[in-house]
Amino acid sequence: MRPRTAIGILAGLLLWAFPLGAQSPFPHIPTAYTATMVLRNSKSQATVVQKICRNGDQFRIQMLMNGKPSPSYNIILMDQHQAYMVIPQAHMCMSIPLSPQLNMATLMRVGESSSSVTDVGTGIAEGHPCDIKQVIYHPKQGMPSSAKIWLAKDLQNFPVKQVVAGPHGETTTIVYKDIQLVAPDPTLFAKPANCRAMPNFGGMQVPHP
Repeated sequence: MRPRTAIGILAGLLLWAFPLGAQSPFPHIPTAYTATMVLRNSKSQATVVQKICRNGDQFRIQMLMNGKPSPSYNIILMDQHQAYMVIPQAHMCMSIPLSPQLNMATLMRVGESSSSVTDVGTGIAEGHPCDIKQVIYHPKQGMPSSAKIWLAKDLQNFPVKQVVAGPHGETTTIVYKDIQLVAPDPTLFAKPANCRAMPNFGGMQVPHP
């Protein structure tokens, strides 16, 4: 995995996790779950499907291709300042150190000074009755950005759908399926054996949106 791939993992984490972080305008939504995330970008028309397991600051992410797991997966342990890319069939594991300053709170604070939330109404998303919110993020520099978020009433306000407006008019739609609001098996986040450090790549800094 090239360094830019590792950075992409965390940049993606910033995107789909922003309503779930410590500095979120919705601070009481679940942080322990397993779900399938489907991300679609209106500009590229690309669709990304990932299996997400989360328990607090610990994440396990695996791409799904035609409904089947990819041969590799990623573990991100913010509480231990470490990330791993694992390819079990090849008996490979790459270790990526994270900056000690990287956590959900700092991810949420990157480039952001405040946010405002407006009630849009109610609706159905992915079969769940939802409260719909419009969130405007006011950065310290640059233009404000916005996201429309569907919070499932029957899933402890889990954000089952998000439509994030991009800086050039594009939108990214994120939906969550097969949501289970239970803490995943701790072994899913266990440090893999026989990991090698990522060559020529030091501590990772917080990615800017």
